[in-house]
Amino acid sequence: VWLEEEQQLRQETETKWDETKSKLKATTESNLDLTEKYESERNSLQLQIEELERVQSTLGEERQLRERTESKLGQVSKERNEMERKYLLESHQLQLKIDELKRTRVWLEEEQQLRQETETKWDETKSKLKATTESNLDL
Repeated sequence: VWLEEEQQLRQETETKWDETKSKLKATTESNLDLTEKYESERNSLQLQIEELERVQSTLGEERQLRERTESKLGQVSKERNEMERKYLLESHQLQLKIDELKRTRVWLEEEQQLRQETETKWDETKSKLKATTESNLDL
């Protein structure tokens, strides 16, 4: 009886051992599959992280470029405003000079006309004086 119980216990133990080995093998295979999936997912996530870091770096560079561009545009705008101010000032000064030159030209034309009138009157006066002198000499 004892030997039979021992035999039965041994068979149950071997059966349990075989079941345990089978479960252990299945668990090991499942764990290996999960490990492969984990590694694959980890690699995929690492690639995504690297891509995000590149995108973030690019965005940072673009932001810096935009800031520099906006700063340059502000500077160019200030320079343009300054140039417009100088242009308006120079235009005004030139207009004043043009107006002065026009007045000078009118004055010179009037002066020329007056000179011609004076010369004509002088010639007439000289002629009259000469005629009067000749007439007086004749008398």
